[in-house]
Amino acid sequence: MVKKQSTVHDSEITADDGQSTVNCADMRVNLFVPTAGLGTRLLPLTADKPKALVEVSGKPMIEWILQRCQNVYLDKTIVNAHHFADKLIDYLHINHPELLISDETGKLLNTGGGLKKAIKTLNDDKTVIVHNVDIDTNFDLKSFIEKMPHFPYGIAHLVVSDRKSSRYLRFDEDMKLCGWINTKTGETKKVENSKPVFYQYAFSGIHAVSPSISKYFDDFGEVFDLISAYLQIASVVPIYGHLYNDCYFHDLGKIEKETGNPPSLL
Repeated sequence: MVKKQSTVHDSEITADDGQSTVNCADMRVNLFVPTAGLGTRLLPLTADKPKALVEVSGKPMIEWILQRCQNVYLDKTIVNAHHFADKLIDYLHINHPELLISDETGKLLNTGGGLKKAIKTLNDDKTVIVHNVDIDTNFDLKSFIEKMPHFPYGIAHLVVSDRKSSRYLRFDEDMKLCGWINTKTGETKKVENSKPVFYQYAFSGIHAVSPSISKYFDDFGEVFDLISAYLQIASVVPIYGHLYNDCYFHDLGKIEKETGNPPSLL
């Protein structure tokens, strides 16, 4: 159970501790690229390397993300490392020595624990943009960041789209997160005390998070799933979805079923 914190609503985007979800005076944000996963859907390509270093259309997967995120008000960029961590760390030290690395060599912290550790490593009050490494997209991240000062009050903002998926995030009529569904198994999860489901959309793997979420993460220990944590946190502080149907989100994290070939950019 997530403990309810005292809330101060000084402005439309003021987080629960008085910190802005976005620092309006300085649009710079931090970027976290989760790269610690085992990459099992990409086997055998990940049998000797981390997913982030799997080549996609001639470049390691992580290069496409870093290239796409250039010139979008970035301050610091951090990645985490676990699976073949030494190879990823060596690659980044040579090619991107400015990047911070959250080393999970000793223990894989899952999606939630990884973000929790990354926020603590960043150690500042800037909004964190989380961008999964295995997403190919033409989503306009710069425009998204520019719009953040006008977002409703919320501790996290999730980019979603109306596309086919086996799992969907569910939202009420105000686009507040209120649940989750796995359409293959029928499993559902509901945000406690939430309004009825009005929409359900696929998560893009891109989201903006206030660093003040860390105090809620403390309730989940060291290793935990991020979406499950969001569903609990949303019962005490708003988490919003933002619908983007004018762009594509292509999953690079699996072998192409039809051909058995490595993934490629759209």
